This record gives sequence, structure tokens and C-alpha cells, in this order.
Amino acid sequence: SNEVSTTVDRNPSLSVTKTVADGSETADHAGQVLSYSIAVTNDGNVTLDAPSISDANAVVSASYTGDTDEDGQLDVNETWTYTATHTVTQAEMDAGADIVNVASATSGDATDESNEVSTTVDRNPSLSVTKTVADGSETADHAGQVLSYSIVVTNRSEEHTSELQSLAYLVCRLLLEKK
Repeated sequence: SNEVSTTVDRNPSLSVTKTVADGSETADHAGQVLSYSIAVTNDGNVTLDAPSISDANAVVSASYTGDTDEDGQLDVNETWTYTATHTVTQAEMDAGADIVNVASATSGDATDESNEVSTTVDRNPSLSVTKTVADGSETADHAGQVLSYSIVVTNRSEEHTSELQSLAYLVCRLLLEKK
């Protein structure tokens, strides 16, 4: 009997590509929902179990598209696409740093893979100042008369930073000194 053995070179492999959906390239207010697409491709040579997707900074949908034969397995060269969302927090707006989201995929023997995207935080600090004369101070009729004013400083931006609070304090001081 002539037996011949051939070694099968199994190469379980997957790749992850995360992209920012249109309209989510920039965050400009707290509560804004950013949308992402996560594509997981079996770029190895063996069928993989359904991948597990995670993202610590986004909610990943359990549903996906791309399972062409609907067998619940990520076939060779098949790409499954998931969606994810992240709701911008006031703390992220105040910090002003890019919002970074990292999607990771795992499946059986394949090496875990990750991909990250960043969304720019567009801070637009804005204050308005209104100074009005208080009742009884509309007319000055003698030297040394004390005039009273009301000064209202309003934060018109999405930021609640200490820089704006300091600026508001300085504006009030300047207005009070100019009586």
C-alpha cells in the first residue's frame, strides 16, 4: 500500500475595518449620536465561527449584513458588516480631544483583530454679556452718586470649562470697573 500524506495548512484569519458614517466626522454638541460601520472579513482559508465584536466606546448592533449563505459562519472571503453608535458626552465636549473608538473582533482560532477611528470634537466656546441699569440708577444727578447695574454672562456654547468660567469672571470685573 502506498500512502501519501498532504499537510493542510490552516490559516484562520480575519480583518476588521471600522469607518465613520457620513455626518459623524465631527462632534459639535453633547448628545450627538455618532454612527460607525464595522466590516469583519474572513481573509484566511478556513470557515470561522460567527465573530464576536466589541467596542468599549460604542454600542455595537447584534445584527449584521453579509452572511451570503445565511449559515451563521463567516466563510472564506465573506465580509459581515455591523453598525455601532456612540453618544457624545458633555465631558468629551469639555475635554476637546478627539473621540477614539476601537472595534475588535474575535472568532475561534483566528487572531483577534482591531481597528480604530477618530471623530474630531469641534469646540465653539461662546459667551454673551448683557449689562443693564438697575432701577433707580437711570439718572445721575450729583457727584458721588452710586449707580447700580445688573450684569448677566451667559454660556452660549456646549462647553462648561473652567476657561469659560474664568473668562466670565474677567468680563464681569472689567464691566464693574468701568461703571
